[in-house]
Amino acid sequence: MTSEGIADAGIDPFVREYCRDGTVIRDLPLPQASRPSPDGSRGVRQNLGFESAAVTAHGPFLVTGTSRA
Repeated sequence: MTSEGIADAGIDPFVREYCRDGTVIRDLPLPQASRPSPDGSRGVRQNLGFESAAVTAHGPFLVTGTSRA
């Protein structure tokens, strides 16, 4: 599951893995640059972060889609 976070409130985005029963397995590490700074000079922008995620069919890769670069 992905979350855009809430940049205006300083809430970091995340990519999180869950069990089928809803138990959290782990948060995947994200680069520091993706975390919003108080002054808005770095990190995801409001409502422009992770929109989707998919696992590749034949490999151990996770791909995310964002609203904007």
